[in-house]
Amino acid sequence: MKLIKVAVGDIIALAAPEKIQFMGNTIPKMTNKPVYANPLVPLTGTNGDSMTEIISVFTEAEASKNQVLIKPALAAFNKAIRRQCLFIDVVADGSETIITDAGFPATSAATVVAAALPKPAAPILTHGAVGCIKKSGAPLKGAKNYVSILTNNGSLPIDISGDCIAITPATGDKIIIDSRSSTKAVYSGLPSGVRMYVTTFGFNKLGKSPASDKIDIIVP
Repeated sequence: MKLIKVAVGDIIALAAPEKIQFMGNTIPKMTNKPVYANPLVPLTGTNGDSMTEIISVFTEAEASKNQVLIKPALAAFNKAIRRQCLFIDVVADGSETIITDAGFPATSAATVVAAALPKPAAPILTHGAVGCIKKSGAPLKGAKNYVSILTNNGSLPIDISGDCIAITPATGDKIIIDSRSSTKAVYSGLPSGVRMYVTTFGFNKLGKSPASDKIDIIVP
């Protein structure tokens, strides 16, 4: 199965003159075509200005060579380009013909089937400032997100079913559940001199990976 998408990144990456010319050329191609006659998403920028007006402002800013004017004008122009590309993607609904008919390039990419995740490598823990530890680790292939559980109780009961993690703490237990797309993190405000245990899981749309080995460190 092929997925057709507007190559927005390629357009954003164009040099200023080429980008102005390209977006200027797409407007007449889309104007007065019934397939693009969507009053909810007109050919406008994010603030209601027409794409033509946004191009005009950006062109004037470029000509001035004044970075104070260029930066916001470029940001508005790029934002409008992303909005236009999203509009084309929605209208096309996978049709490369509609995308190219609107004057936009299209790219094809095979859809990637998610696979069950293997056990991640144990996290690497190092000391930071007082009350602070740092965590890093090798990325897990296929993982979209990582969840790490930090606790001062090495035998803390943790029950994991699907995407649900149930923890039953005892009095005095300190628990941190950290979810992020990176394997790196810094944890501050921890009790100095206390041993903390860290376990990491990878997640994708199929669910969680097995738990990594549990690693411990004494908080400085």
